[in-house]
Amino acid sequence: MELMNEETKHEFLGKLLPDGEMYLATAWGCIRSGGPTPNQYCYIGMTESTPCFACVNNVNPGILTGGFNIPLASIQKKKVKKGLFGASILVLTVKEGTIKISLARNVLGSKLDKNAQVSGVEYMVSHLS
Repeated sequence: MELMNEETKHEFLGKLLPDGEMYLATAWGCIRSGGPTPNQYCYIGMTESTPCFACVNNVNPGILTGGFNIPLASIQKKKVKKGLFGASILVLTVKEGTIKISLARNVLGSKLDKNAQVSGVEYMVSHLS
């Protein structure tokens, strides 16, 4: 089993990067289901115009299970809530529905860079609120 790490984060997000763009911030997050299905861990990359979500296996985050992009122009409503232990909850509403993403400012139990996580979360919160 692989732990979340910077190399895998950049590899998986690289597969979703829109042509001609670059990531301005990256972080790990958890897409909250709000129902009986489990939450989904993901790596998130933010370009100037698009948040990109690389979904990983919840037990072995070295396995990419899927991914998607949400162009900022398609987001109808954005809200940020405070979560537990300093986390931020992004609530994004698009035509297809609402997605809730929990962004923690810690990297406990992973091999991710704490400074990159904190700055990535702060960037996403400021640009998606």
